Amino acid sequence: PEPMLSGTSSIPGEPLALVPGRFGTGGAGTCLYAVREVEGTALYECRGREATRRLAIEGSDPVAFAALDIDGDGDDDLVTGGDELRVWVHLPAGEFQEAGESPYLLDSRVAALVAGSLDERGP
Repeated sequence: PEPMLSGTSSIPGEPLALVPGRFGTGGAGTCLYAVREVEGTALYECRGREATRRLAIEGSDPVAFAALDIDGDGDDDLVTGGDELRVWVHLPAGEFQEAGESPYLLDSRVAALVAGSLDERGP
């Protein structure tokens, strides 16, 4: 099935998750829509009737997603989990780049991810 966005736009693939966060220009709120495609997982930025592909994760099968500002630049980065944990840094152009030591191999499959402030200084 093809999940539908508002109006007539559609994103091909099996729906996995809706990831709210500050992915827009200057940390503006928006969301990423994760879908499973033939080659792997893709994330699309959703704005009204427009959907822009922002990340393709090939050869991995994430089932959990979390948005948080890892690098302190004011917009959210992305963590994905499945058989491995992967960290993606949000770049100014709107794309994502996998962080240094990522992926992190795990002993068991990730079921869920939650992001929050551990020191109560940030959102």
